[in-house]
Amino acid sequence: MRKAHPNGVQGRRKVNRKKDLKRRDEIANLQRWLKGEIKNK
Repeated sequence: MRKAHPNGVQGRRKVNRKKDLKRRDEIANLQRWLKGEIKNK
């Protein structure tokens, strides 16, 4: 995924930085958890 256009190109408004960071954090946590699940099986 590209960081340049989080909401697609047609958004053209500023992205809420905090929300964006939070979402990225949650996604990272999810991916970490999924990797952990795969290892545990």
